[in-house]
Amino acid sequence: MSESKVHLVAPLTAAALIAQQVGSNAIRDGLFLSRFPVTSLPYFIAAASTHMPPPLSDGQVKYDDGSPETVNQYATDVAAFLMWAAEPHLEVRKEYGFRVIIFLLIFGALVYMTKRKIWHETAPSH
Repeated sequence: MSESKVHLVAPLTAAALIAQQVGSNAIRDGLFLSRFPVTSLPYFIAAASTHMPPPLSDGQVKYDDGSPETVNQYATDVAAFLMWAAEPHLEVRKEYGFRVIIFLLIFGALVYMTKRKIWHETAPSH
């Protein structure tokens, strides 16, 4: 999956959950109709109605840190968890990457200084 699409996963998941939650209302035969404009979500293919009731509602989860108990917060948390589940070692990989870049910068500087010391007596030919 390309990096631009990876960055779309969390916002689109949150948007889909919010769209389902905010725009759904019960209609005949147990269908739930979404009033959220589905066309505004790229790569989101869904019918205008589903047989599933809204998966989230306000006040379902109590947060210890005082975060708001809203559908928007729940959707953001679910999307963040799905991103972590997709790449659980992302933070460790970024930490290693930072260490490697620092090593390469220091090693490159040492190689350059060594080259300057070894070749300083050689005059450039024009």
